[in-house]
Amino acid sequence: MAANDRELNLSVAMTGSGRAGRKGGAGRASSRSAGVRRACLIGYWLAIFFMTHWPRIEDFPHPPWLFPQFDLVVHFCLYVGWAAAWVWVLIGEGKWAGARTAKWVALGGAAYSLFDEFTQLIVGRDAEIGDILADLAGVVVVLALASRWWRRRVERRRRWGG
Repeated sequence: MAANDRELNLSVAMTGSGRAGRKGGAGRASSRSAGVRRACLIGYWLAIFFMTHWPRIEDFPHPPWLFPQFDLVVHFCLYVGWAAAWVWVLIGEGKWAGARTAKWVALGGAAYSLFDEFTQLIVGRDAEIGDILADLAGVVVVLALASRWWRRRVERRRRWGG
């Protein structure tokens, strides 16, 4: 059995019958909880879109402490939140399978980052490669941490037979 298949099987076991004794039964997030998670993801995603597509943002006054490439820090942080929201939703719904899922979220992050940057041209803003790289760095950091956490969780379950 391949490592990814073992991770997926453990994912099902840990989010399904592994929690059967807890209140709520089956172990999957309740539909209300899943709805809240999805609503948070969608709300965050819309907020990112509106923030990055606000026309003529450079005309707003900037505090004197901002350094020239501060927008890269902002892009990094926005996409850390975006990726973390995806991880939160996927784990909560029992659909996280470690590195396998992280690859799909990373691809989605790359696609959205490109879409985000190039649609900014419509409102008179610039598409910059530095912004795309900062976005991707934010996604990769979250996914690396989530994948590491997942591997440790899987190993602990194997070791303790849970």
